[in-house]
Amino acid sequence: MKRLLAVAAVALWPNLAWAAQTFEGAWFKVTYPDGFLASVSQKSLAADGFDSAFFRSPHGDVEFYMFSPQVGGKAEDLARLTASETLIASAESKGKSRIVKWRTYQAKDKSYTRSLEETLTPDGLYITRVVAIKYKNAKALAKYRADYAAFKASHEAYAD
Repeated sequence: MKRLLAVAAVALWPNLAWAAQTFEGAWFKVTYPDGFLASVSQKSLAADGFDSAFFRSPHGDVEFYMFSPQVGGKAEDLARLTASETLIASAESKGKSRIVKWRTYQAKDKSYTRSLEETLTPDGLYITRVVAIKYKNAKALAKYRADYAAFKASHEAYAD
């Protein structure tokens, strides 16, 4: 069984020797690459713990982000950051069960790019999740693309 878990870990996190670590927020759980530094950010209004966190790579060339509140809310911590960025791309998809908005920002000094995916309720009134990746350059994005996909896929939202 341990060997099977080790093989699965390497498949999910191809750039790293170890599988991952788990972070538990107030209303969610997510797995992030071993060696990344997790830092809590936005305190939950509905429970003890946090609704968001940042996950920075060891050399700082990439950073993942997750915001997952109980019911709605706004990713205030990310909104503060985007004030110093320029929107360079956006898209939206509306479905029966959710609305998904994608946006890409670039730092005004061009030192990084941040791409985010915001998921809302079908009526567009409540944010259910914001996941983002900040990267210094295309090489860093390419290096961590699979890790970011695994990070997004590992997200589990909690209910009451």
